Amino acid sequence: MIIRYDSLKFITLIKKLRFLEFIHAAGAFASNRGDTEAYANLLSALNKAVLFCSHENKTALHNFLDFVDKESFNLDENLETYRKYSEQLHGIADCLSLELEATKPHVD
Repeated sequence: MIIRYDSLKFITLIKKLRFLEFIHAAGAFASNRGDTEAYANLLSALNKAVLFCSHENKTALHNFLDFVDKESFNLDENLETYRKYSEQLHGIADCLSLELEATKPHVD
C-alpha cells in the first residue's frame, strides 16, 4: 500500500510540474510571440501536459494551440502544412497519454 501511495504522489507531482511548465511557457510566448524558441518551448510544454491530462483538458489544450497557430502563422500554405504536422503530434501524445493512464497504480 505504501508503494502504491508513493507512486501516486510521484505521478501527481510530475503532473503538476508539467502543467506549471505549460503555464510558464504560455506566458513567455505571450510576451514575445515572434520568438521561435518561445513557440517551440510552448509546443513542447503543451505536449508534455497532454500526456497527463483528462480528455476534456486535452481538447482545451489542442484548441489553445490551434488559436496560437492561427495567430502566429498567417500564411495559409504554411499554416495548413503545420496543422497536418500538429494533428499527427497530438495523436501521438494522446496515444502516449492513454498508455500512461493504463499504468496508473490502482488505489483501493
